[in-house]
Amino acid sequence: MKKAQYFTIVLILFTALSLSGCGKLGLGKDKIENGKDNVSQGDNQDKIIIDPNSFAIVVDPKLTGMELIKKAQMVNPPEAISYNTKSIMGSGEEAYESTGRVLQAKGNYRLEMESQDMPTEVTIYNANEKMTYKYVQSEKKGYKYGDNNSGEGPSFEGEYDLALSFIDEEKLVKAQVVNFEGQAAIYYEMKDGQSKVEAWISLKYGIVFKMITYDNDKMVAQTINNNISLPASIELDNFIPPADIEFDDPSVAKEDTTQEPSQEVTEIENIENQDIQEEIAQ
Repeated sequence: MKKAQYFTIVLILFTALSLSGCGKLGLGKDKIENGKDNVSQGDNQDKIIIDPNSFAIVVDPKLTGMELIKKAQMVNPPEAISYNTKSIMGSGEEAYESTGRVLQAKGNYRLEMESQDMPTEVTIYNANEKMTYKYVQSEKKGYKYGDNNSGEGPSFEGEYDLALSFIDEEKLVKAQVVNFEGQAAIYYEMKDGQSKVEAWISLKYGIVFKMITYDNDKMVAQTINNNISLPASIELDNFIPPADIEFDDPSVAKEDTTQEPSQEVTEIENIENQDIQEEIAQ
């Protein structure tokens, strides 16, 4: 069960992190709608045409396994993209579903996510400020945090890189270029005991179409991204946090606790130390 929990955590992290103004960028022309999972994993690589000038990910479709994973390169990351995302944890009556819409443009990211019986939660990454904002639409308070200490921001534009970063060569069962609902995709399967992860990564858009986690052949979690628009029509105001919401910064609160003691506290400590020294002298 621990292995299944590991893969589920991987999926949650992926969802959370892929979970990613006055300008306007383009008009949506290319879209892939909902449909059946007509995934072909046979000898169809010769039928797949990869355009190195427009596809986000470029790779030789005849490669397989870890060689494919290592050789695949993100050469044309989308300047702007939007898509629907769905996350399902569990299955049957115990399934918990969340749905949302992702907007990305020029390094900025916005995710609006709705869960069962829960208000809409919004996550915004502002590339200029290097700051992430999180809040619930029905409330007037949220929190924010800056990029990590290494100076690197969240991997919102690299769902492809994020998904592949979890691949363990020893656990990789299969990796090949396939046809996913008429779209060229990297398919990979990773297995650890009775736990398994499957993923389909779009070569054209550079995002994950679908990722599923199994435990004993039972689906325990999945993420689906569809209704993709590239280039997307996105107002850059979407990446500016609302002015009427107060954002707490946990890092500032932490810094406050490490500040030098006030003069009043210092004087009290000096008096206490003086009393102790007098008692010792007596």
